[in-house]
Amino acid sequence: KLGKSLSDMTDHYLLMTATPHKGDPENFTLFLQLLDIVESVESQNLGYDLKARKPHPEDPNMFVDIRFIEVKGRAFGGDIALTQNEYKTAERLRQDYWLYIVYQCGTDNPELVTHCDPATLIWEPVVKVEHYRMKQES
Repeated sequence: KLGKSLSDMTDHYLLMTATPHKGDPENFTLFLQLLDIVESVESQNLGYDLKARKPHPEDPNMFVDIRFIEVKGRAFGGDIALTQNEYKTAERLRQDYWLYIVYQCGTDNPELVTHCDPATLIWEPVVKVEHYRMKQES
């Protein structure tokens, strides 16, 4: 069923059984390297987790496409939130910024949803308490 849906959206796709990366970020990056040059940058606080570049077929030092990918996962379902840094980066990078959401990743049937330029989606700001203040008593 998933293969049929994907075949309508793309010219090329790779289907593998189970979870080839076993939920490990390093293995996930290695898996993605089968398709593009992928660099995990999540520890650098750049506003995205992965940088994926597709080499030019005739000149491997040039790239024909680049994606700055933020990855979010939900064990079953639920809302997705971006940090302020992720959202501002999505606004700045526009068409080069991608949001990959894995729903149902706690099941045997995970579902990947991708969004190019997710800043165009409807987002609601989440307000959280950062400080508590006590006024000086008179």
